[in-house]
Amino acid sequence: MMETKEKKGAAEGSRSMPKLRFPEFEGEWKKRFLGEVCNIKTGNKDTKDRIDDGRYPFYVRSNTIERINSYSFDGEAILTSGDGVGVGKIFHYINEKFDYHQRVYALTNFDVDYSGKYIYYIFSEKFYRRVLGLSAKNSVDSVRMDFISKMPINFPCLAEQQKIASFLSAVDEKINQLQRKKELLQAYKKGMMQQLFSQRLRFKNEDGNDFPEWEEKKLGEVGEIVNGLTYSPNDIDDNGVIVLRSSNVKKRRIDLEDQVRVSVEKYNPVKTGDILICVRNGSKRLIGKN
Repeated sequence: MMETKEKKGAAEGSRSMPKLRFPEFEGEWKKRFLGEVCNIKTGNKDTKDRIDDGRYPFYVRSNTIERINSYSFDGEAILTSGDGVGVGKIFHYINEKFDYHQRVYALTNFDVDYSGKYIYYIFSEKFYRRVLGLSAKNSVDSVRMDFISKMPINFPCLAEQQKIASFLSAVDEKINQLQRKKELLQAYKKGMMQQLFSQRLRFKNEDGNDFPEWEEKKLGEVGEIVNGLTYSPNDIDDNGVIVLRSSNVKKRRIDLEDQVRVSVEKYNPVKTGDILICVRNGSKRLIGKN
């Protein structure tokens, strides 16, 4: 049924117009299947073929790019995982010699009127929702060839494709620069914390004099330490207050996407300035992980 509907859509030459568009372009966008505008195939290598200092990039079913001494293709390509946890989530764009795993799909040899970089952006944005829609489960174990080849994509003229791809590439470059800046600042902060907390580096007061010597105290002497709330299914109340669970603390931030609320009678407030320490599944090894 899925294939019949898609063929009908392609036969009718479905067209669409974006809500946001560069002003110098006009005209309707045309819908094409990916299999009509490029070649799609899987690799023939296995993970064991990787070589740590290999000459070429080797794409496997993860975000990690391995190395290898062989190459199966030289040119522009889009790669995505064909099975495992990376289905619909891992995408790579390359324009050089590379090799790839037997369960990695490569989109190559794009027709002259179609931009590979434009396809990379729209494919990586929409493919995960497509594979979920084609699966009877909430997750996808593997990707069939027609998941990709029969995926409909809306295309403007080549010049507009290139303009869109160039704009998004510039945004990506800015993101990479900011990410690198963040990593450098994090490393700087870590180094400063080590020096400050070891007292190898100390600040002066407003008069330029040393602050008093540090005191050593136990945490229980300077603040109250209490266990969190224990609740039962009977305590859950959609109109109550949010319970912060270990799953709501991720990378030192509060994530309330998955909420549990309990009746006000059970309320044990967390105040500004409080410190939360997680112990997940009763394992003390995980204290402070988040």
